Amino acid sequence: MWLGYFAAVLQVILILERILNRMVSLFVTTNRSDTKKLADNTVVGSVFSSTLTIFTMPIQAASVFLQLIFSNIYFFIAICLVAGIIIIINDNASLFMVNFVNVYNSGLGQVVNSLVQQLSIVDLVFRSVVPLYNGLVWFVTRWVWHVLYPFVNSESGYLPSLIENLTCYVGHLQYPSKRGSRTLLRVCLVVAAKSPRH
Repeated sequence: MWLGYFAAVLQVILILERILNRMVSLFVTTNRSDTKKLADNTVVGSVFSSTLTIFTMPIQAASVFLQLIFSNIYFFIAICLVAGIIIIINDNASLFMVNFVNVYNSGLGQVVNSLVQQLSIVDLVFRSVVPLYNGLVWFVTRWVWHVLYPFVNSESGYLPSLIENLTCYVGHLQYPSKRGSRTLLRVCLVVAAKSPRH
């Protein structure tokens, strides 16, 4: 046991002696080659950087911890507020329930009930609109995937003429629809004018 400790101490002393030798050789004029001087400088630089890293490790850990706290400060504040509210409610549960029921019965319940009724009207409207919208989206996607996409891939030469015909069709459809809407409006006005008034 003591022999292992003695060997470890000798190893550390030997390493420190070699490092000290390299550091002294930087300031003492020797006949060493440029390659050896470069190796000495590399060893001293590595030792200095390792020592600096070891001694600044607590500062780095503290800076990382502070950065973590400041980056999540709003989350920590929200957790503290929620925890504080839960603790207060737990300590005064009966008083909290009494105040909550009194506030709800003082008029807040009627407001909430009216909001819920308005949401039920919205639900009644959207209950019939959403399935129609989903069916339309499903039909359009299936038509594009099973009709338009194979046609474009197989008959791409007809695509310019198809676009030209569609635009001509829309352009020619504009005049009859405009004339028909005007005729329908005139008929409605004539019928409204001839209807007996009470």
